[in-house]
Amino acid sequence: MNRKSAWNLIKKAAFELDNGSGEINVEELLSAVAEEIAQTVQIANSSHEPRTMVCYGGAGTGKTTVTAKIAAHYIRKGVKVGLIGVGQGASLEVYAKALGIPYRSAEDAESIRNAQEELKPLDLILVDMPSREELPDVLSVEGRKIEHIFVLSANVNERDNTKAIKHFREKMGLDSVVITKVDESSQLGGLFGAIEAGGAPICFYSNGQQVPESLKEASKKDIVSMIMDL
Repeated sequence: MNRKSAWNLIKKAAFELDNGSGEINVEELLSAVAEEIAQTVQIANSSHEPRTMVCYGGAGTGKTTVTAKIAAHYIRKGVKVGLIGVGQGASLEVYAKALGIPYRSAEDAESIRNAQEELKPLDLILVDMPSREELPDVLSVEGRKIEHIFVLSANVNERDNTKAIKHFREKMGLDSVVITKVDESSQLGGLFGAIEAGGAPICFYSNGQQVPESLKEASKKDIVSMIMDL
């Protein structure tokens, strides 16, 4: 977490605790800071309606792997899932075969829409978008909700993460966030600035390579603990 964000949190927490004596208990201050963070962090609500979840993120964020983890997570819950890989290699298709679910490849808006039509009977379609600046639109298909998900890597510095999520939010819109590579970062406080800048709820976080065991549904308690390194 950068100094400005940390100082603002401490000032807010100290103001809430100020009783006029000029003395503040450290444990009470930490608890108040945790509460301030909890008020900023939003957790996504689970949805059971037919939808297409579109995963975006930069190179090296673990986007393709976490897309497969999300698929496996929902399969375990009895949800019928399909995968669409846009402009990429065979890695997502390998995951689809391992999971025993349908896979379609696509290159542009039209082929993404056609792939959705083919997979329309399924409850959930996951689309893995390429890590590049210009991206095709994901057009809605009748009866399906489109959700735009940004993949945020915990091992990227706060400035770059914040810049990336702001850019994505302004360009594409943002419905929720997935945090990856929690196990590869020793300092998770930097997530706070990006989460705050994104202004979107967190749905999952990933702290390992296992599919899908390392994928966890987000909770305020877990995210606050990460940020405060508890």
